[in-house]
Amino acid sequence: MLPAYNALQTELEQLREHGIDVARLWFLGDTLGYGPQPLDVLLKMYELLGQHSNHIALLGNHDKGVLDILDGVANTSIVFDNQRITNTLFKDHGLTHIQKHAPQLNASHASVKWLKTLKPQAIPFKKAGYFLAHGQFMWEDQSEIDRLWTYGTENSTKRQIQISRMIKENPTPKIPVRLVMNGHHHVVGLWRVTITDTSIIEEEFTDLRVGTWQEFDNLSARPIMLNVGSISLPRGAGHLPCATYVILDVDETNYDTIRLQFRTLQYDTSELLNKRGRMPIGYAGRGILREQIQRTLDCQSNYEEEA
Repeated sequence: MLPAYNALQTELEQLREHGIDVARLWFLGDTLGYGPQPLDVLLKMYELLGQHSNHIALLGNHDKGVLDILDGVANTSIVFDNQRITNTLFKDHGLTHIQKHAPQLNASHASVKWLKTLKPQAIPFKKAGYFLAHGQFMWEDQSEIDRLWTYGTENSTKRQIQISRMIKENPTPKIPVRLVMNGHHHVVGLWRVTITDTSIIEEEFTDLRVGTWQEFDNLSARPIMLNVGSISLPRGAGHLPCATYVILDVDETNYDTIRLQFRTLQYDTSELLNKRGRMPIGYAGRGILREQIQRTLDCQSNYEEEA
């Protein structure tokens, strides 16, 4: 959503003023798919991420839905690797939004062409053992559907499936899995994984702090699974139900240790709502959206005080 994007830009400027130079931006997907002003958001994201080789943007399931409609795929289905999947995978309000966003975009515009080049997962450093995924990270010969649709960190079963496959089927075992960052779920969470000869055990890390650097070491033996939440539509669960993002301090001479800092955004959502305090007509589920974006105002100050 546009107010979230504008707030993030302000935040990046403030970080620079405080001596934190953000060299790389990693965006985990769903530029499109919710709320008004999709064209404005896409153009700004293209300007921010699409023309800088250091930055990474992933394709989200909502992005894929909009692109399929632009490409002439029937609105009742989404296509993954030539497999036609029913759009009932979208909740009703999600389906309505992608159908509303698609006609507002120009398929020949550079920003849309850029969006079509995106993938649902990425490996940002060749030898780090760090992995980014919109849905669930999968090795190249595995399911494209899971990469876009499966919530990689939603529950213990899905986390176990993701991390165990990544470790056991790692095609480059000399580079251990150290960090997996997932989007899609909109719920913040961090889990440490202990690897033994006979098992893979996860433990949730609950001491998440806003505005404070936290260090994690020995990642090759105890990898991290991390969901960074959402800056525009936090879903109000987990330990940080606000609009969140994460700063990583990566030492490229020692990938086995990282520092990270959770940060939250607050911004004015009034431009998203009409005079009656609702989303524009035609956006199904607008009551749900209003509730979600209001959290960026309601919970921000509480976490800043605790930090």
